[in-house]
Amino acid sequence: MVGLWFAKRWAEYLTFPVATILLIPFEIYELTSSVSALKLVTFVINVAIAVYLLWSKRLFGLNGGQRAKRSAFDRR
Repeated sequence: MVGLWFAKRWAEYLTFPVATILLIPFEIYELTSSVSALKLVTFVINVAIAVYLLWSKRLFGLNGGQRAKRSAFDRR
């Protein structure tokens, strides 16, 4: 929490996988046992959120990475 409060980059990398990506394998497991419309919609929404967060936060070098984020911040 402190890392996110002070906008530390390492906190974004730590929080993102724990909060979003770590739960996707459990959803896939649930989909293999029985498929329902609600489970499928929930899975698609969670994957879309994960992709959006990766893209918007520029994590793992996507969308220009930290350098592009810093230059966008400097332009404000």
